[in-house]
Amino acid sequence: MLKVLKQSVAMQNIIIFLLLNIFFLHVISSLANGHSAFNFAQFKENILDNNILMLLTLVAVLLVSWVKKLSAYVLLGIILWTTRMAISFYLIDYSKFVLLLIFFYLVTGGIFFLFWFLEMEEAHYHPLFNARELGNKNEFNLDCTLKIRGRDHNGFLSNWGERSCFFVQNSPELQKIRGRGILQLDYQGNSYQNDVVVYTEYGGGVGLIFREWSQSDENTLFYSWNELNILLSDRGFNPLFRQHLGEVK
Repeated sequence: MLKVLKQSVAMQNIIIFLLLNIFFLHVISSLANGHSAFNFAQFKENILDNNILMLLTLVAVLLVSWVKKLSAYVLLGIILWTTRMAISFYLIDYSKFVLLLIFFYLVTGGIFFLFWFLEMEEAHYHPLFNARELGNKNEFNLDCTLKIRGRDHNGFLSNWGERSCFFVQNSPELQKIRGRGILQLDYQGNSYQNDVVVYTEYGGGVGLIFREWSQSDENTLFYSWNELNILLSDRGFNPLFRQHLGEVK
């Protein structure tokens, strides 16, 4: 099972949105019923009256933290449920301000849903190998070295994208990898490197997110990951290719 070692900014934003979602519904309820939105007793009462939403929110937070595909659909369900409840409050006095808030909520909720859906497709969440099977390496992998905390870890990339990749050690039983480091690799006579941060862990490998790196120039010894990724994409060298053919499960 993939283990999340560090929450990404996207994950943190989704969790914050889920928590603020509860307060949004409380504000709509307060406006429709003429109560103060800062009335703690009324806020507590609204929470108790919306136990289904509270349960869905708890489930969604857990699923998002575990990066489960189901989390996107639970998130969508919460957005639709909250919209339904907000519209029922709007029908009490037909307030145009409440209707405007509902509209902005729908737009914001749709953006967060799409944002999270795309986040789950990032390479550091998808090792593209089964930890219970021997021989994870194939011809589509990229040999590289991860330098972190004064140690060099030799291995290969089993998956990669524009923002992240998944690094697998040649000897995964040696030690666990944590923190920030530098990923280095050679490709067709050129050297590439980029600062990375460890975010996930699975089967002796770790998911890495690339930190921002300035564009290389003629005075640098290394090219950046962004330049290598563009080169690989132009040549159709895609780690998902075998998965599309059904060879990677």
